[in-house]
Amino acid sequence: MRTALAIREEIADQDPTNRQAAIDVMFGRLELGQALTEGGSPSEAAEQFRAALVVCETLAASDPDYVFYRLSLALALSRLAQNLAGAGQRDEGARLASRAIEILERAAGADPTDARVQFELAMAYAAAGDIVSLSNSHAVAISGEAPRSAGCWYQRSHAIMAALRDTGRLAGGTLNGGELAKLIEIQQKFSSSIRQKGTFGAPTCGLTIVPILVPRD
Repeated sequence: MRTALAIREEIADQDPTNRQAAIDVMFGRLELGQALTEGGSPSEAAEQFRAALVVCETLAASDPDYVFYRLSLALALSRLAQNLAGAGQRDEGARLASRAIEILERAAGADPTDARVQFELAMAYAAAGDIVSLSNSHAVAISGEAPRSAGCWYQRSHAIMAALRDTGRLAGGTLNGGELAKLIEIQQKFSSSIRQKGTFGAPTCGLTIVPILVPRD
């Protein structure tokens, strides 16, 4: 994986104007960061996520209206937010998660039919849930909202993913892969939060989900 990333970086360095090469580097770093996270090397993973974020910021600034660039930026923000929260840097993690949520909620409002946006929004909500669950507080304010529990953020995330599943649009078509596994993981986190904190309803959580529409042919 590192060898492949080095090749991608060499190609990108040869032509800094080649956006596809930059995208390849970005995804290479995100993939390596995820592998390092799963392998128990969070500090090295954070370096890769930060490097990917730099590329994403540059791409998004070059064309602010291009949804793919905004999606990639939000993805990098969410992954780094989770990484930092796990390392105890929860304030920065919350700030990054807030940015991701704001970007994705705007995108989802503009096009509710885009499954990529919906999935990444669900992942950003899950990142917020992870940050709260790792904090010493029952609830944390993220994305300018009133403090909410981890269970509330997981509930939001699960509601989106379940809707994508029920409309046949969960598997494939996102920037991630392994979508069903993510749904199961978030469902388990949501169930665990209910057992730990007690049952709560949507009004308590302030559950507001952008409707998911199925695009017409």
